[in-house]
Amino acid sequence: MQRNYFTDEEIEDLSKSKWVKRISKANIVFTNEFKSEFIRLLNNGVGPSKALESLGINYKLLGKNRIINLSRRLKKQSTRPEGFN
Repeated sequence: MQRNYFTDEEIEDLSKSKWVKRISKANIVFTNEFKSEFIRLLNNGVGPSKALESLGINYKLLGKNRIINLSRRLKKQSTRPEGFN
């Protein structure tokens, strides 16, 4: 499977968000506040792409696989005793 890297322009666009803690060509790390809000929206029946959009993240830049993996990972993390930490 080919890895989907962010372009310099995409990195610049995504890094403007208050929800982005860190970003590189290959990875994006969101704040714990974002993770909580994202899970809250999912738990209220909002789909992952719509949740990202409502939080001001251009979901098209992330791509389908990143969105699926993000949703899966955050759902799992939200059930851990330590939460997102």
